[in-house]
Amino acid sequence: MRESDKSLYSTLPASQPFRLWLAQPRELRKLGLVYAEIIAAVESVPEGRVTTYGEIARALGDFRAARAIAEVVNRIGRAVCVPWHRVVSKKGEVQRGAADLLRREGIHVTGGRVAELSSVLVQAEDLPTRPILQRMRKAQIELAKRVSLRDACEDPDLVAGGDVSYRWEEREGIPVEVGRAAVVVVDRDLRVVDGSVVLDLPPMPYVPTYLGFREFPLIARALRKVEFDVIMMDGHGLAHPAFFGEASHVGVCANVPAIGVAKRRLVGRLRGEEVVYLGRHVGWALPLREGGRPVYVSPGHMVSLEGAKRIVERFRGGTRVPMPVRLAHKLSLFPKAEREP
Repeated sequence: MRESDKSLYSTLPASQPFRLWLAQPRELRKLGLVYAEIIAAVESVPEGRVTTYGEIARALGDFRAARAIAEVVNRIGRAVCVPWHRVVSKKGEVQRGAADLLRREGIHVTGGRVAELSSVLVQAEDLPTRPILQRMRKAQIELAKRVSLRDACEDPDLVAGGDVSYRWEEREGIPVEVGRAAVVVVDRDLRVVDGSVVLDLPPMPYVPTYLGFREFPLIARALRKVEFDVIMMDGHGLAHPAFFGEASHVGVCANVPAIGVAKRRLVGRLRGEEVVYLGRHVGWALPLREGGRPVYVSPGHMVSLEGAKRIVERFRGGTRVPMPVRLAHKLSLFPKAEREP
């Protein structure tokens, strides 16, 4: 943070420096700042009223954000002097320490829940929140049109793996989530030939199906430091509600061949080893051995369905998760001495 920024913050109320500080990452500004929208929504709830994590999620444009909103409100909301206690679960369950604060504001709380929730509820339509996630979904749908399923490199010599790990830290008195992005490159003998690590703040919390927006800014910086033919991302590619998962996001935006490798299926059904979504073959379920748990493989960009399967099997290394992704995950972990207790 620049010294000029620090002097500016001292003249502002607590929620304002939070928004200014959070605005420092340049990536994805056009889509808005999810963290800032969440805090602004909480700040708008008047005394004597409450809203829910789900209502804020609906205002943002996707119910899947409810869990992320709960974490942001509980971790950050308390630190930046917004009325965090006025956000409750869909059943009216209040946060730890919130019951007495709500009672002082005239809210009837019994058994840890707000009584007659509907009578005091601020609904999504009344929150000053931009539908950022809705815009992100539209962007995914548009960007999916750019995905190529033609093999740019049928027989790669160097395959990279990419992953990001996270932990919470306190900076300038504010809890923030820090990402540690790692890329590891292996050759055809699965020997590590290169790697890079980048630490930065993700532009948004984790919301299912929007992982590319969260992690691409960090992964992109790590990719600049290495050379490779194809990258495997710890996430999905084509096998995604918008046919544009994290591997597609990285592939299209960085203009590199990319494959998604995930431990859990996100969409569709299995037809043998094929993953089929909305009648379309989008990926593979590939167990290491018959009857074993599969990994779910889908092309991200500039890789065909058959090519994705072939490359993953070639660089698997006798483990369920292919070696490049396993190594990237290990490198992404924060050193033990630096992890949260």
